[in-house]
Amino acid sequence: MGGHSTSTIRRLADGGLNFSGVISTRDGGFASCSTIEQPLHFPANLAAFNVSVTGNGELYKLTFKTSDSIWEPIWQADLPRASLVKGVRHNFLLPLSSFKANRMGSPVSESRLLASEIVSIGLNLALIDENGDPNPHFESGPFELLVHRIDLVTSHPQARELPTTVVPAADGGASNPAAVIAAAPSSPSSPSSQLLVSFGRAASGTATWLVTNDPVMGGRSHASLAVGESSSTFNGTCAIVPSLHAPGFCKMSAVGSFADASPFFHGGALYVTLRSSTQTYAGFKVDFSAAGMHPSPGQRHGVPAFKAGVTLPGTAAAEFVTVRIPWEAFSSDHSEYTGRCDTQDPGGLQHHCCSREHPENCPTAAHLAHINGISVWAEGVEGHFEVELQSIEAGL
Repeated sequence: MGGHSTSTIRRLADGGLNFSGVISTRDGGFASCSTIEQPLHFPANLAAFNVSVTGNGELYKLTFKTSDSIWEPIWQADLPRASLVKGVRHNFLLPLSSFKANRMGSPVSESRLLASEIVSIGLNLALIDENGDPNPHFESGPFELLVHRIDLVTSHPQARELPTTVVPAADGGASNPAAVIAAAPSSPSSPSSQLLVSFGRAASGTATWLVTNDPVMGGRSHASLAVGESSSTFNGTCAIVPSLHAPGFCKMSAVGSFADASPFFHGGALYVTLRSSTQTYAGFKVDFSAAGMHPSPGQRHGVPAFKAGVTLPGTAAAEFVTVRIPWEAFSSDHSEYTGRCDTQDPGGLQHHCCSREHPENCPTAAHLAHINGISVWAEGVEGHFEVELQSIEAGL
């Protein structure tokens, strides 16, 4: 169409992909790259994609093709808005059900995306978003997106990294030799996950859970735990603590000896299988404690633990989903006021998340080998919550 944008791809040292170029909005405006169309053999129980990226402040889409025909729709989903924070590595869970069909830039009515029909995966930066509306985060000039990895998340935690051959395209027609991102094949004898705890009377590897409501300074939060046959439901209300003028917390905790999760340290994560009628509640968190941990700055209550937020997809309201939380999302330094690692306490103490600058707050393989406690929280956000849990596992 006479466009003038250009793009290129190259392999990163860690095996990921650098997708970059220059956008020109004169006579058009888009850049994309995709794998060569071929059967990808995605598992039938594929539920979501866990995407790890670092962007430059623009809104990108992850795309899938189910045919090599230009007349067949492309399925696409915008990366979450948090990806607009440039220069920061983000991990996002994109449910398969969130992808929308689009033909030549216009939404089309299709039933739903089937994992077995996917033949190509790609990235797109364009004038419009997933709904066909103008993309407000699109302009002329250079762009760069680093894709560190993309994992498949199944209804049972058996994520694997995608091996792909990627070919770039842009409205200016520029191209370069294909870059290959090859994932090392996993050993058939190696387990893909390790159960840490399961819930319900019929479950194996169960633990005894204790519910705690904020007991200090007149806290008014309350919760209960109902144990079912194959799951347990944690529900209640996180309320404002009058003396603090801030939300309190409710948590369910189990202590004891848990399975060794250290084989899944490199590139691994914690997997929580659950569903929730309050999937928009923003205060869900999970933590694990380990032998040898020391209290973080400002910690006055409880035991030292690595904590991370849990963001639920919309599909969690209707069915069980498995949420992948990378180990690097956990931090041993988190506020007792918010439960978060990126906030400042009223007294001025700044907390820090696990990062290259603060490796002291990151879990290690030694910690994963000696987990001695796990907790699920509703914390720092006022409101009613309900979550039904099936299992917590470690995996790749």
